[in-house]
Amino acid sequence: MAHAATTAAALFFFFFLLHAAVRADAAATLSQGQSLGANDRLVSPGGTFALAFFTPTEGDPSRRYLGVMYARAKEQTVPWVANRDAPVSASSAYSAAVTASGELRVMEGDRVAWSTNTSSPLGNVTLAIADNGNIQLTAGRRRRR
Repeated sequence: MAHAATTAAALFFFFFLLHAAVRADAAATLSQGQSLGANDRLVSPGGTFALAFFTPTEGDPSRRYLGVMYARAKEQTVPWVANRDAPVSASSAYSAAVTASGELRVMEGDRVAWSTNTSSPLGNVTLAIADNGNIQLTAGRRRRR
């Protein structure tokens, strides 16, 4: 009986550490020059929402989309999709990045599949996901020359 309790406690501790490691790996912001890849996600500070690439539960499994989803939902729930009309191929190299000009782009190889079509003369542009599911591109102060 004591052996079973020890094993159960060890398993609980292992899964707790695993969960903590996964949570620590998820960020809430993406800075200029950083990219979000196929297995990456931005998670809101409270852990409610995530921005990540996904495959719809129904539809073509070879297509990937960048969307805001509920991070803890048992079933995939995606309230917003960036590249709804321009999915990327699962078999290609795809990513999302904040460009030097402050634009959010979904890339498929060298091709721009989707972008915000905005730019900022200010430096230090950061993409953040908030606890209400909003994603925001925020520019810092103008760089000194």
